Amino acid sequence: MIAAISRGSDVGGLGRYLHGPGRANEHVYEGRSGGAVIGGNLGADGDRGPSQWSSAMRVAMDSRPDVSKAVWHMSLRTAPGDPVLSDAVWRDAAQSMGEAMGWADRPWVVVRHGEDHVHVVVSRVGFDGSLWHARHDFRSAQQARTQVEVELGLTQAPVRSAGGAPPLTRGEVAQGLRTGAAPARAVLAERVQAAVEASRGLGRATFEQALAEAGVAGRANVASTGRVSGYSFALEAYRDEAGEPVWFKGSALGRDLSWSKLAPIVQTPTREQQMVPVVDVARKRFELPGRHQVRVAAAQEAEVVRRTATAKREAPRVAGREAGHRSRQVRHRWAQRAESSPRLLVPARRAALAQASKLQAASFPTPSKVPVKGTTLRQRMAALKAIEQAAPARSRQVRDAARGLGRDPGGRGR
Repeated sequence: MIAAISRGSDVGGLGRYLHGPGRANEHVYEGRSGGAVIGGNLGADGDRGPSQWSSAMRVAMDSRPDVSKAVWHMSLRTAPGDPVLSDAVWRDAAQSMGEAMGWADRPWVVVRHGEDHVHVVVSRVGFDGSLWHARHDFRSAQQARTQVEVELGLTQAPVRSAGGAPPLTRGEVAQGLRTGAAPARAVLAERVQAAVEASRGLGRATFEQALAEAGVAGRANVASTGRVSGYSFALEAYRDEAGEPVWFKGSALGRDLSWSKLAPIVQTPTREQQMVPVVDVARKRFELPGRHQVRVAAAQEAEVVRRTATAKREAPRVAGREAGHRSRQVRHRWAQRAESSPRLLVPARRAALAQASKLQAASFPTPSKVPVKGTTLRQRMAALKAIEQAAPARSRQVRDAARGLGRDPGGRGR
């Protein structure tokens, strides 16, 4: 289920849009143009106009003229493969999201536009003048939407965190769904993250070794002053038509993977690394306390060097193992997504349906297809007999084509 959020101040204009015929694709619900109210605490169910709920919402908004963009608008759309939800189910889903996000006690209304989507309009200002600030509304809407998807068994839309990877392009998603292979940018981001975790606090050199072990080429952007301003990454197995590696800036893989965010992680020793190790240095007989403390400090420094060297030596191996594990996970997720994607299944089912319909029409021709002009009655009867004899064989082809739809023409399950 996809949720799109916007804010504004013109509740009347929004109401005319929701109940009007639409700008590009006509809004049709229950055979009539325009949306209908199906829930909320304003208006009446079945209202085809916005006058009642928009007027009430405007009264609440006028009590706080200091609040700009007091109208909060969210559209909810189910995936193509999801079942058609009833008005009551949509109403309960909106109520659940309102309670989870904190706007259920504000003036709000649900307008249904079609079989697959509804619009929720909320006044951030209550009738008592209190304000719903809607902080982090995108993130909270994602969490509430996911809960509704799980409860209703709907297709779960991907969840993107505020600090996560930027959304993939339409071409990357289409290619991933078509081939079942994870997009290179998604795999690369996972591998870079694995290298970062393995080289935490161990410096740039260890970070670059971990990248190499994870199958990632790293290229530092060094200014003339010697300051590193950024990093670019590429998969060694992913190249363009000229055979050159395709480089991505860290920020293109995810805001958390820009060098400004990575530098403190990679170059600043962790709390555990900064802790002074405990070493057992026995005090010699007749040894002065000062000389004993010097030997203890030297042993501690040697232990720190040893641990750091071990961590740097192990970091590439750990990064390689973790990168392989993460790559398999992301590839598995994309393979599953491709297998169940309505974007691919729906066209495939339509193609199978078209083929079955075509074969079925050819299997049972109407008498109008029997030649009439220039033929005798005996010839026409012979043609009809030939059609009847060919029908069983053609029907088998229809059933074979119908298997792509999950059932045969007679309605029997596979």
